[in-house]
Amino acid sequence: MKIFISDLNEGEFFYNFVEDSGKLNLNIPELTNEISIDVRITKSTNFILLKISVSGIMKFECDRCFEMFNYKFQNDFDLLYRFEELNVNDKSDKEDDNVYYISRDENEIDIREPLRDYILLSIPMKKNPEEKDGVCMFCKRKIEDFLKTKDVPAENPVWDKLKKLKT
Repeated sequence: MKIFISDLNEGEFFYNFVEDSGKLNLNIPELTNEISIDVRITKSTNFILLKISVSGIMKFECDRCFEMFNYKFQNDFDLLYRFEELNVNDKSDKEDDNVYYISRDENEIDIREPLRDYILLSIPMKKNPEEKDGVCMFCKRKIEDFLKTKDVPAENPVWDKLKKLKT
């Protein structure tokens, strides 16, 4: 996904994109097709700042009840593009993952890779729907019902005959 910057004057600009996950080369089976991307661009003489908000829906199997549910994700991040010739000796931003250096002659900025990375970071480790007051908001069951363990009797009757042999 490319944003053309050569025609932009200094100031703020807003863009809204709805992209297909296939166009972003996202091979995530849980991801539904449409991804909404809001971009706020601030362009100045020294840099271009992109404030990006990406959102969409992923479909997961619940770790508790094993039913499929929709998970709405949203991730906000910033990308800073500094003009290279102004910062040749400045190494302070070189370690920052969200700072890129571009030439003043650059016509476009490709944000596909950072978008892909932040969408991948939006995948939760625990795939559970939201809960409120101990109740799952998806299946409306109490969470404690999922967490109960069956009581195991202290003595197993299978061993009784063996205990008699011992004495």
